[in-house]
Amino acid sequence: ICSAFLNYRIELPATPCPFTSNIAGDQFEDMLTPNIPVIQSVGADTATNQVRIIWNVNSRPDTYGYVIYTFDENNILYELDTVWGRFNTTYFHNIDPAEGPYTYSVAAFDSCLTDNFPVTYQTSAKGNLHTSMVSDAQVLMCEKQAIISWNPYTGRAVSSYRIWGKRGNTWEMLKATNSLTDTVDVLPGENYCMYVQAVFNANQSAFSSRICFDVPTPEAPAYHYFAVASIENKEVRLVDYIQSSVGISEIIYYRKGLQSNFEEIGRKPVDGDFTVFFDRNVRTNLEPLEYRTKYVDSCGVEGEFSQNINKTIFVSGTANEYDLVNTINWTPYEDFDGGIVAYRVFRGTNDVFDPVPIATVNNSTLSINDDISQLQTDGRVCYRVEALESINSFMFQEISRSNDFCLIYTPLVFIPNAFTPGGLNPIFQPVLSNVDNEGYTFSIMNRWGQIIFETKDFLEGWDGKIMQSGGDATSDNYLYIIEFQDQKGKRYVRRGFVALLR
Repeated sequence: ICSAFLNYRIELPATPCPFTSNIAGDQFEDMLTPNIPVIQSVGADTATNQVRIIWNVNSRPDTYGYVIYTFDENNILYELDTVWGRFNTTYFHNIDPAEGPYTYSVAAFDSCLTDNFPVTYQTSAKGNLHTSMVSDAQVLMCEKQAIISWNPYTGRAVSSYRIWGKRGNTWEMLKATNSLTDTVDVLPGENYCMYVQAVFNANQSAFSSRICFDVPTPEAPAYHYFAVASIENKEVRLVDYIQSSVGISEIIYYRKGLQSNFEEIGRKPVDGDFTVFFDRNVRTNLEPLEYRTKYVDSCGVEGEFSQNINKTIFVSGTANEYDLVNTINWTPYEDFDGGIVAYRVFRGTNDVFDPVPIATVNNSTLSINDDISQLQTDGRVCYRVEALESINSFMFQEISRSNDFCLIYTPLVFIPNAFTPGGLNPIFQPVLSNVDNEGYTFSIMNRWGQIIFETKDFLEGWDGKIMQSGGDATSDNYLYIIEFQDQKGKRYVRRGFVALLR
């Protein structure tokens, strides 16, 4: 009863009749509001994924219901909804808990109307504010961990926080902590959902918003092709082609050893699809060299080997010094994705290779004969072979170069026995073939052992002049000494006499 005029009297039962008092009355009004509600928890409802608010049953028996308050976008507390019934002490706010955190308060009202306009029920003060928790996860793929963090629950004391996780269909408690962040172990390629539970006492707690995430695995490259192994300046240039955009960290290079096992020779960080490495600790003139590559993913874990193995071209040959025809052989290049269009054979003399090949042959030809009878050389003729790849499935092509192979010829020397300065044969000059230009000396001595001419120039001869004075040497026999070496460094000396005739 909110307002009424009530009469009272006292009656004493007696025999034969009771004794009664006078009647007294007055206007009575209910001026007492319900008690202030005490919120027990504000958190995510794990069944509906809504925000759930729970408070105590008001001790005032005339409580009609409760008013739920929250903050609007301007941070002003407003009336969100009304819950009718004294014993209805749970409210579900149909909103995603992850969009929070959200703050709430609750007031209780009874059946009595106020004199306010518009008319309202007699309502208690608002209860203490409670704020929900929002959780977050940072996945550390390489460490196989997830860092779970959340904002503190406010409104009542928290004894501990518990992290609950689910992989598959089973929930389990993973960690208990008093901090606002912790790490949990996770498995690559799995999906997880987690809650943080704020524990108040043995019977009461609140859950944070749910956080679900996939644990990624280092992505494998869509393509990995060992592009080429090519010999350059006695080093082997190795080029690996891989999809670097998936986070490949480095390429490991391997060379086949003496025991037919591939051994690691080095690593190169990846900064693009093409990674170049030079194998410098190798002798390219002994045999073909075989290589393969492997990638390392973004977590530092070794991945798969490349789809192919590359084997360099090895050139060898023989020289026919009588006919001056060289036979050049080479091993096939292995293993171009596009196959080999042709082999190109290049010749080098006097330490210079002609940029124009002496022969271009099909991919089944592994030998040629080279006639050098018309070739002026210093005693060494060198060869190299290039394998030209067809356009491969990755829409580029490579060229692999072989080792440089050189044939050394025995020096040939022709020395005239006379010359006629000012005549038909005015210059005395030895004719040498297959001789190294380095270490050459040509000297002329008179009969008294005096050097009257000397040169180190392979192309310079004696014109009959005395080097010291510039005068003409007289007709006589003169001693010549010629010192030279072949391309292998072997020294030769030729001595004899030449007649100067005027």
